[in-house]
Amino acid sequence: MGGAIRLPSHENTILFPLLIALMRGALSAEPIDVNGRFQSKTPGGFPDGWVMDEWGGYKPFPDVKTIPGAYGGNTGWSITNVLGDGGVAIQTRAKLPTRSGSVGRLSFLAKGKGLAWATFCRWGEKGDWNGVVVSSPFTLSDTWQPHVLTIPIDNGHACETHAVSLAIGGKMGAEIQVCSLTLDIRPSRIVDDTRMPKSWTIFGPVDKAPKPSREQLQSISETFGGAKAQTVPLISNTLELAPLAGSGPSQCLWVFGRIEAEYDCEMTVGAGAGGAMQYYLNGEPVFDTPAPSNAQSLVEIDNYVKNVRLQKETNVIAVRIVADRAGSVLKLAGPLDLRGAVRKLRFSKRTFEEDFDGSSVRCSGNPLLIKGNPTPGLLSVTGQGLFKTDAKLAITCPNNIEPLPDKSDAISFAAAGVRIQNSAREPSQRRNAAFEIVASEMTCRICSRSNSAFLTLSVLENDNRREMLEIPANSPTGAIPAKRP
Repeated sequence: MGGAIRLPSHENTILFPLLIALMRGALSAEPIDVNGRFQSKTPGGFPDGWVMDEWGGYKPFPDVKTIPGAYGGNTGWSITNVLGDGGVAIQTRAKLPTRSGSVGRLSFLAKGKGLAWATFCRWGEKGDWNGVVVSSPFTLSDTWQPHVLTIPIDNGHACETHAVSLAIGGKMGAEIQVCSLTLDIRPSRIVDDTRMPKSWTIFGPVDKAPKPSREQLQSISETFGGAKAQTVPLISNTLELAPLAGSGPSQCLWVFGRIEAEYDCEMTVGAGAGGAMQYYLNGEPVFDTPAPSNAQSLVEIDNYVKNVRLQKETNVIAVRIVADRAGSVLKLAGPLDLRGAVRKLRFSKRTFEEDFDGSSVRCSGNPLLIKGNPTPGLLSVTGQGLFKTDAKLAITCPNNIEPLPDKSDAISFAAAGVRIQNSAREPSQRRNAAFEIVASEMTCRICSRSNSAFLTLSVLENDNRREMLEIPANSPTGAIPAKRP
């Protein structure tokens, strides 16, 4: 569905393609209270819950104070007289529990001059300092500008990350004002950022019957099971073992690789095989899987995924695979590979589409049919539907109740999308407005508030929030992913 929809709130212009990909496994992120409205025990005082970073490079410390009514009636804070060679930083007093692989999302308004930045300070399990997450600075303007930052959280140089504190600062000479800050941290099932070995040691074919001891699986020798070691590179997460498997049925091969860790830490591994597979880390079983029951089943790096514990220094992965020559393929992945895994969806059925290019429409809402550019900067002209309301308006398609795939269906998906352009261009007495896309029990809701420079986007299932995101109201593009469990 494409069109122009006008919502009665503050003026803004957006071009916002929406897609609800109703998949599985979402880990929701709730907003974290870090006093983003910058309340202070005394008017103009230091914001509660925030502290000055006392690193020597920030001395002499600058002036920090709160500003009541900084924007839209909300209190902000300002930093001036930044004279330290390292600039300035203030951070939340609270340490927020999290781990490597999580993603922090931060939205706020800022103005001033010079360069500012926002990031996370890492902390270890016992509260020890663990470095700062690398992030890029942004240039301040003399007018309030919305900022939305997505900051991946990783492990530090000294130990595994167990908590972070939010830090905001700037370079020497900067003048910074910040207002209306919100923060959430999305947890991740994929942890750490350790890479898989590029080179693997292969033994085979070997006798299937003997079961190696735990000690035998904790090191890599020159021979194993009577076979000599051969080295094979891991290319695109794949080990092609067919040349070593021989011509007989159900040949057995063993694959070994080393991972070096600077400290004890958790790591996510993934694997897939064309035959039966047993996967060990330091002699401990991780996966024990039968051969795929369907010959057409795809071997993917995330067929099997699990979090494991690495020990400091050398770790040995050992994988046993039993397959015929055609099934002798093994895929191995670490957390970086798993985060980059891409799945392509093929749409088999389109239940409804409204392009507004004809002389009439099938959806409700009585839109005015107009012509316009689909995207600012494009010269092409397409049909658009102009909807107007100052109260509540339902835009539905015929037979608008389309059941989603059952949750037990592992391969079927559903999607709904709409393009919104030029919203809220006419004055209204209403201070807030909302636009919703509803597909069965899933809802995508966009909320606009007159006193906010952000749009709040939420995905709900049966009115329970699964996802929430804030974007600048004048953002040229954006997207909302939502995953069905």
